Amino acid sequence: MKASFEIHPIQAKALKVLLFNPCARFSQLNEDKIPTDQFNFHLKSLINANLIARQNRKYCLTNKGKELAGRLDVEKEVIERQAKISLA
Repeated sequence: MKASFEIHPIQAKALKVLLFNPCARFSQLNEDKIPTDQFNFHLKSLINANLIARQNRKYCLTNKGKELAGRLDVEKEVIERQAKISLA
């Protein structure tokens, strides 16, 4: 995953669902009833970025996905920037 990877609002909503559920089905992730082909595109983008994985007909967060979803502002559904800390 590149540092400049942008999360689409549809992808953020799917990450939000998986943040509170260990694994979810396609229909549970697609709460807003977005057309299947469009939603599938966003899920594949998350899979290619190694943020979610498909296991036993369900989608689950990977370790990388858990780290990113942990920084998700659940009300605004955007990823919050983290401050860089350094020592001199």
